[in-house]
Amino acid sequence: MTVACHNSRDMAVRSGPVTFGTHISGAGGVGSGTVEPTEDLPVPIGPGVRTDRVWTVCVDA
Repeated sequence: MTVACHNSRDMAVRSGPVTFGTHISGAGGVGSGTVEPTEDLPVPIGPGVRTDRVWTVCVDA
């Protein structure tokens, strides 16, 4: 999954998390839960800078 991170502030971003909310559907499409893995931002992100980061999202059966 590619996520665009854009710093619209006037100072660099030096830390922070990205949380992915993924809903898991079981057999027959019935919801079986949500997982919310957290990853670190690709820092530093300078003022006004946009950077793309790719994360692999994998859910084991």
